[in-house]
Amino acid sequence: MRLLFFPLLFLAVLTNSFAELATTMPRPWEDDQFRERITFSFGARSEIEPSINREEEQVLQKVVDFLESEELPQAISHLQTNISESSSAALDFTLGNLFWLEQNWTEAQKAYQQALQKFPDFLRAHQHLAMTLLQGENYEEAIRNLAKAHQLGGIDAQTFGMLGYAHGQLSRHRSAARSYEMALSLEPDSIPWQSGLIQAYLQMDRPEETISLINDLRQKDPKNPEYLRLQANNHLRQNQQDKAAAVMELLLLKGEVDSTLLLTLANLYSNRGLFNRAVELYLEASSDFGAQTIPSLVQAGQFLLQQNEIEKASSLLKEILTHEKTFSSEIRRNTTRLKADLAKAQGNYKKAQNLFLSLREEYPLSAQIHLALADLAQKKDNFARAKMHFERALAEPNAQERAIAHMHFAEYLASAGNWSAAIEQTNQAIALDPRDSWQQYREALQRRVEEN
Repeated sequence: MRLLFFPLLFLAVLTNSFAELATTMPRPWEDDQFRERITFSFGARSEIEPSINREEEQVLQKVVDFLESEELPQAISHLQTNISESSSAALDFTLGNLFWLEQNWTEAQKAYQQALQKFPDFLRAHQHLAMTLLQGENYEEAIRNLAKAHQLGGIDAQTFGMLGYAHGQLSRHRSAARSYEMALSLEPDSIPWQSGLIQAYLQMDRPEETISLINDLRQKDPKNPEYLRLQANNHLRQNQQDKAAAVMELLLLKGEVDSTLLLTLANLYSNRGLFNRAVELYLEASSDFGAQTIPSLVQAGQFLLQQNEIEKASSLLKEILTHEKTFSSEIRRNTTRLKADLAKAQGNYKKAQNLFLSLREEYPLSAQIHLALADLAQKKDNFARAKMHFERALAEPNAQERAIAHMHFAEYLASAGNWSAAIEQTNQAIALDPRDSWQQYREALQRRVEEN
């Protein structure tokens, strides 16, 4: 019976996990229809909203006159001078709308809150306050105001759409989907609500409904690249890598280039063994977007080494080092690790050892570094030093890393024919991290002991 040992891979690269492309969540306050509603919602409209007297009506009429003359600052100033503690909440509400038109979200929020202090059941003030809260990313409070608006009779697409947006931002995807579905039942052709529902369905892994909605949007607006990004993300979530790559290539042809797109597409091609195209994309990401791509490029270099693409990994490392002045301590450490692994792959064990020793000085308890040094010692037939590094790796504070060190030590001991000691190390690894593959490895070791 031949016992199979675990490969010594010290830096895992998740080759089947890909970053989703950045997409823009539809923001209700950017909708043209909403802006129109803000502009023309000045008077009281029902018994659940505050009334105005004749004098206040004249004040509001003057505000409208200023707006028709495109004199927004004058409208704000005129209204501010006519607001008092005893004046109607409708004036405060209108002031909030004016600040909204000026994109002064803070003052708009204050005005809406003042209106609600005067008239707590002011339906539209709750709705508009919620919008300013969404703008400020205060999603929980926005939901509370929208819920109050709903209780007061605010059963309209805008309220449901804002609820969908808020729930989506809080990763409550099921609630977001229900809210967007309600909004679409009232405004079935609304692109913002359809886009929001697609985002929710993507997160809920409902591929058929997602692609159907995306196709509908692409028919309405075939030149909009946002829908291609949504389509690519849908393919990624279904692990349809070929289809995702095809859509992303189409985005590149349309000039829709960003670092996430380039790096995700490069990872897809690396995963499929298309290293020439992958390296082109990695290098383009680095030259176009600079330091922000370096963590992904370092990971890509490790992946290329795992695929024995040594020259390509070397080219990528040279590009990475052109940004060396921007490195954080973490990126510098990971880049040094890549240098060391590349030197080892090239057979330059002395250089690799020196680099790993420099890392050990900074991180003396790191199991990964000691395991790398143990591997180098084995390659130089220095088994006593290898054993020393394996034993030092077991001082790693992180339990999961320590478990991995136990397994590599078990592999080393088994390769030397020390089956009982290998079983003991495997037992300690399993006690820390009970993986099925490790259980099977222990059984294989036990069978070897019984055979002897």
